[in-house]
Amino acid sequence: MSNEMVVIPEYREESQFLPVMAVQQAVGMYKQFNEFVKSALRTGVDVATIPGCAKPSLMKAGAEKLSKFFGLSPSFEMVSKIEDWTGGEHGGIPLFSYTYRCTLYRNGVAMGMCEGSCNTWEDKFRYRNAERVCPACGQSTIIKGKKEFGGGWVCYQRKGGCGAKFDDNDASIINQEVGKVINMEPFTLVNTVQKQAQKRAFVGAVLIAVNASDYFTQDMEDMNDGEDHEQSPPVVVTPKPKAKEEKEVTPADVISAYAKYGVTVEQLDNYIGRPSSEWQTPEINVLREVYKQIKNGKKTVDETFGEQAEEEEAL
Repeated sequence: MSNEMVVIPEYREESQFLPVMAVQQAVGMYKQFNEFVKSALRTGVDVATIPGCAKPSLMKAGAEKLSKFFGLSPSFEMVSKIEDWTGGEHGGIPLFSYTYRCTLYRNGVAMGMCEGSCNTWEDKFRYRNAERVCPACGQSTIIKGKKEFGGGWVCYQRKGGCGAKFDDNDASIINQEVGKVINMEPFTLVNTVQKQAQKRAFVGAVLIAVNASDYFTQDMEDMNDGEDHEQSPPVVVTPKPKAKEEKEVTPADVISAYAKYGVTVEQLDNYIGRPSSEWQTPEINVLREVYKQIKNGKKTVDETFGEQAEEEEAL
């Protein structure tokens, strides 16, 4: 056994509350993150704007880009599951529910963690839109026939149907259940529900790990289809007043304004290097900026055009 003395560092309580990086480092990191968001994330692909939400929603593609940017690797762990194939434990309706935990690692160190769940009783999975099916060919191509052509029901050929016709009161048609009905085959969605739970966990973990909550909210691309979010009163968005439309400035406007300073068209043409009939928007903007500088006393007409004139209204 070694007789060497082990020196234990003195415990200093205040050190537990000190930042882990200098202010300049934190500001630099924030600037880099801001630049990445503006340059690399695309609306509609990486982020989505949800009506009524103050922040854009981070989608899976955007979360993947952020995790790559920060060098994060995800690891998934199933926390719980329910697999009732027959519905015997849930009133005759099959139920599949999964909860996953996503942990993001960087160089073996856990940087963020979040759980996400999904189940087949969410509206988008529990229900399906049932359409009338043709008894003859089995296709969902039944439409109501026009009165001028005898009415009844028709298996519409242009939609892939067989062309069969049925009477208005044909029981094989009118007794079919249509509209929003319970999906009695949710077991076909097992893989989809698991992937959705993993995605929710992953996006949540990325938001936590990279401190992105200032920019984004949790992925809500399928919120309107019944995601498991708490119900809240609808958000009333007050439309912003329309900004006053800025009048398009023409070469004639520029010439008229400068004329009040005694500047001639020839002088303006010489200054730009092109006749006023050929001026483009960038050239007009240059003249407007010079005009403002003259009006604010930062330049004089003599310095710019070689003549002194009386100051009047600006553009």
